[in-house]
Amino acid sequence: MGLLRERVDVVVTDATVTSRANSSQRRSAIWRIVFVIVRVNIDMLGAVSREFMLKALLIGLFIFAVYSNINLIVRNHKLGQILREKKTQTAQQDFNNEKLKLLISYYQTPSFQEVEARRRLGLKKPDETVYVVKGLTMDTNQSPGLSDNLYNDIQPAPPTAKTNIQLWWQYFFGE
Repeated sequence: MGLLRERVDVVVTDATVTSRANSSQRRSAIWRIVFVIVRVNIDMLGAVSREFMLKALLIGLFIFAVYSNINLIVRNHKLGQILREKKTQTAQQDFNNEKLKLLISYYQTPSFQEVEARRRLGLKKPDETVYVVKGLTMDTNQSPGLSDNLYNDIQPAPPTAKTNIQLWWQYFFGE
């Protein structure tokens, strides 16, 4: 009976280690517990049959396998959510980059440069006559030309939701 009590103490010690350890340490501690229980059961052959021990071991292994698979499924789900968020952020950045490229190409056009030279610098073409109309007030906050915030108010369209069939196709065959 003294030998049995020592092995039970080992099981209790390993069980307390699993509550503070990382996942690989937990798995190894669970396996040690299973093997210690099997050893205890082998020592008690007179009280318990080998068939019962085998069934208990198989049930324990089955429970461990289910537990491990559930952890993997939850982890994959969380990683999938993070991946979707990162793809959305990437799409938003790509949209903003494209918008900035269009603005740069517009700012480099001669028509924009001419409008800005007239508006900001008060310049005119050599063969042009400028007339000043008295009595009109111009709001200094609003410029007659284009504003610098031309595309700031435009938001990208949200991505369309995929159908269930498309999601399954993507799951099995990739994008």
